[in-house]
Amino acid sequence: MSTNRSALIVDDNWQLRELVKMTLAFSDFELHEAEDGQEALKLIKAIKPEVVLLDIMMPGELSGLDAVSYTHLTLPTNREV
Repeated sequence: MSTNRSALIVDDNWQLRELVKMTLAFSDFELHEAEDGQEALKLIKAIKPEVVLLDIMMPGELSGLDAVSYTHLTLPTNREV
């Protein structure tokens, strides 16, 4: 299925990422995934997803909450829900 719509799934737990992917498998979104905030920011800039499902409590240098803040400041056209 060819689509221009993309979704990014960000979670440090691979099992939760897999569960979300399985849930969205029959949607018309092209699914991408990241396991930390750093990787999420790179993908957000590269693919500009329509939807980002983000774990805000991830460990590491850049938590999910930090990633949201950074994205909001650098890409002001994004909306948070």
